[in-house]
Amino acid sequence: MINMTYNTYSGSFVAGALLHNEITAVLPLLMNSNRESLITQEIEQNNYIHIQAKSSRKRVMAEIIKRFDNETIDFWRHYQTLDRQEQLVMLLYVSLDTYKLLFDFHVEITMANWAEGKTSLQENYFQVFLNNKTLEHPELNKWTDKTVHKCISVYLTMLRQAGLLGINNKKFKQISLRDDFYEYFIQIKEIWFLDACFLSRKKRDSIINNYLMKVKK
Repeated sequence: MINMTYNTYSGSFVAGALLHNEITAVLPLLMNSNRESLITQEIEQNNYIHIQAKSSRKRVMAEIIKRFDNETIDFWRHYQTLDRQEQLVMLLYVSLDTYKLLFDFHVEITMANWAEGKTSLQENYFQVFLNNKTLEHPELNKWTDKTVHKCISVYLTMLRQAGLLGINNKKFKQISLRDDFYEYFIQIKEIWFLDACFLSRKKRDSIINNYLMKVKK
């Protein structure tokens, strides 16, 4: 489910990349009926996310809550059943689904370049993209060069954490995950994410067809 500010470009995600350790640690708090007081307590006591400065804990927790609330409880229950690599890819989906800027980065730049057969990304692709979006997104006119660079850098870090980009370079990588991992996105009607994970058309169609055959049985 898309949040209400989805059409606005926000750079608040730079508080952390995929935040795998932090989100996984506080999920039980977020899923608890008493979550408000538990989160307040966590910001004060730092028992789970282990971020030294209280101001940073507040900022990171705000982004975690934003991402958590953008998905269903069933989504997060499913997340808890997955292994680490699968969880990281799930968190990439969450980030793309929560922040309009990240979604557009991924679809209009990263996926487009992958589809064209290019093997890597360049930072200037994103800078040109943002320059061309200022009329549609006037909020960009208030951003400094430092903010732009940070947004691009954190997005690329997310791709690396999910395994879609080389650790020490900007070269595309393909990941090998179970077919039923991808089937979940067909089930929740988010088939676009199979393409977002750089699946070949043959692999994508095979997963979709196998899933449809299972459903018909």
